Amino acid sequence: ARNHGEDLARLSNLLRGDLDWIVMKCLEKDRQRRYETANGLAADLKRHLNNEPVTARPPSAAYRFQKAWRRNKLVYTAGLTVFLALTVGLTLAALGWLQALTQRRQAQANEQKAIQERQSADLAREETRRRAYAAEISAAFQALAENNLGRAIDVLKRQKPKPGEQDLRGFEWRHLWQLCQSDERVTFRDEGGSGLAFSRD
Repeated sequence: ARNHGEDLARLSNLLRGDLDWIVMKCLEKDRQRRYETANGLAADLKRHLNNEPVTARPPSAAYRFQKAWRRNKLVYTAGLTVFLALTVGLTLAALGWLQALTQRRQAQANEQKAIQERQSADLAREETRRRAYAAEISAAFQALAENNLGRAIDVLKRQKPKPGEQDLRGFEWRHLWQLCQSDERVTFRDEGGSGLAFSRD
């Protein structure tokens, strides 16, 4: 480290790895596992300097990828950048699509709820009208029973539907209306003490 003007820790990191494997292969006790020639050692050292996989080290996918990365940093960096950009873009697009889909479903649910509320309100209004109609028909019967023809006619006229409303009048209304159309228009009562006379015309 002193001779090369290097820090000891940095020099250790530089020598660790491929150079360790190359030295260990040179020092193998088994002759079959050492380099056959000096050219083999030189070729491995050249591969190390060119950031290529050395034959002294056991091959692995991660090791080969690491060497390929060091040899082609620019290409891999550009590819990784494009890949990350595409991934981020697709992720954002998917999130936007999911958000739009969620909002659309929420809007449809709100619209369906509003329709159901309107239908419920319409049904409640119709039920209220039917009950009011039944009460008015009962009042008309009562008025006729009391010989109050004018009140009965007024009550029955109120049952004519307004534009756009359902006509609730049934046979009972027609029956009462027919009863109100009798020839009798005025009923005279003798309250005592008053005399009535009719002319022939």
